[in-house]
Amino acid sequence: MAHNIIEGLDAGLLEGTEPTWHGMKEYKLMGDTPIKADDVKKLVDYEIRTQPLFVQAANGFSPTNNSFAVCRVMKDGSLYPLCRAVGRKYSVLPRKEIINAVDVFLMQKFSSLKFAGAGTFGGGQTFFFQLRVEDYHVRGDQSDHQLRLTYSDTYGESSHRVGCTSVRVVCNNTLRAGWADAVARNMFSAIRHTAGAVGKVEAKLEEFAKIHMGLVDEIAILESLTEKEVDTKTLDNFLDQMFPMPEDPGKHVVTVNRMKKGRDKVTELFEKSSETMDARIATSKYALLQAYTDYSDHHSYYRDPGLRWQEGISGAGADSKDRARELLLV
Repeated sequence: MAHNIIEGLDAGLLEGTEPTWHGMKEYKLMGDTPIKADDVKKLVDYEIRTQPLFVQAANGFSPTNNSFAVCRVMKDGSLYPLCRAVGRKYSVLPRKEIINAVDVFLMQKFSSLKFAGAGTFGGGQTFFFQLRVEDYHVRGDQSDHQLRLTYSDTYGESSHRVGCTSVRVVCNNTLRAGWADAVARNMFSAIRHTAGAVGKVEAKLEEFAKIHMGLVDEIAILESLTEKEVDTKTLDNFLDQMFPMPEDPGKHVVTVNRMKKGRDKVTELFEKSSETMDARIATSKYALLQAYTDYSDHHSYYRDPGLRWQEGISGAGADSKDRARELLLV
């Protein structure tokens, strides 16, 4: 665990019993159960000060004009440097302002969002929190559909970071992995450390929250499919719509073979649904949709596998998955 962070299994505020990083104690909120905003604020309840850096001169040391260190004020009044050499325009915002903005504005608009993780690394240099929605899963499916709306700030870096990731942050390593995941999902944004950053962070969090809540609505739709059984007639009709045979099979042998292979593969994947899903939903429309999605993303015919991946995101593959979803919602 990065920096020997002391951990627990509940969502309480924990403090390291011994110094863990250059004489500093690490703080962390553990667990995925909802956390109160007031508890998150305790993590950043320490004074931050910018201190001019000094350079050696002929008569000793003199302060520089444009280089500062971001320091944490210790209980005895001493200064602990969290980062060195930020410029004069670098704005050190009280992190409580970000938490207040989330608590007062964002959670009023999206009441189902809850704090589900927060902490500091490097004695307070890095601070993060994650928000998520309770009961964000499809009943009976063992897959993890949970996305976490995430924020982090590291003194010395140029930007605040906001995005959505499936990675649960518990240390610096998972924080980096989370941002890589958010970038790959195209759900990442960086806001520079300026005086107006709080408003920009709030706006970006709201933007991603709307996407996040849209995913929650999608989960509800998928949940409804778990309650609808697939009989032989439903399966045949679905396959006929998704893999239509040409009117003159004799003249289109290649197309016929391709359609048959597609039908057979989707049927095979559907019949294997019980391997990854609860038996209660393994014969549902949800299972059939997942079987078609698996086929489209991994088994459909493309001369170039890279093209299949691209088309599955924003091309013909994505369109076919949307069509399958609409057919099964009827």
